[in-house]
Amino acid sequence: MDKNFKCISINGFSGDRTSYGMEVCHAFAKTLSEYLNIEVEYHGEPQFVADLNWDKALAESNDILTKASSLIEFAFDEGFKPILITPRCATAIATLPQVMNKFPECVVIYFDAHGDVTTPTTSVSGYLGGMPITAAMGVWNSGFGSGVKTEQFIHIGGRDFDSCEDEFFEENKVLLLSKQQIEQDLSELERLIKDKPVFVHIDVDVFEPSEVVAEYAVADGLFRQHIHAIMTSVKAHGILIGLEITEFSPKTNEEREHSYTALFDSLRSLRS
Repeated sequence: MDKNFKCISINGFSGDRTSYGMEVCHAFAKTLSEYLNIEVEYHGEPQFVADLNWDKALAESNDILTKASSLIEFAFDEGFKPILITPRCATAIATLPQVMNKFPECVVIYFDAHGDVTTPTTSVSGYLGGMPITAAMGVWNSGFGSGVKTEQFIHIGGRDFDSCEDEFFEENKVLLLSKQQIEQDLSELERLIKDKPVFVHIDVDVFEPSEVVAEYAVADGLFRQHIHAIMTSVKAHGILIGLEITEFSPKTNEEREHSYTALFDSLRSLRS
């Protein structure tokens, strides 16, 4: 195991409409750090939940976003490879710009069942958690910076896109990889990441719901072997600089333990 990895759990409101993600955030980080045999640190605590429009949610999420931005910057400055655990995807609004600030050539691999490329003007729901990528790309101004480039971005496992997201991905020629493509050919991914820094974002709803429980689950997801195949490819061809794992939100202990098995198995390449 690379001893430069450090698990950082960052808890608090980031557009949460339910409390499930916040309730298990630190416990998940503790169990993952034990599995990987790495150091862990905890920041924040569960807060309120509210169904807010993106602008109000962004304002109320300022504390956790500011903390996430400063913590990942500090981890990089100290020579660590951070593994961030956060309740919701919205924290990527603050973390991905810091990744690109420190590693301008970095390729971002983004696992998610959803597109996460709506904007304040294209979103039907107004949900902040659907907008982190476009914020990090500078399509709209979140106040937390940008820097992610479409040609250095790979979206994996998506299967529930809004029409505006289909248009965004097509217009910007973003590399999208489905479950079937992972099984058949990873040559384009390997070309893009070859000898480049790589940061991996995993929203656990990318998994098949029978493998990992997620609040916003979508059928026909990835199995553990698909995530393992990508992580193995990153290890062989790129330079992994960190990860971010979000949306882990089981409601019962049974769901939690069941999900740990598949999730940790998908990350087993990190142990060697």
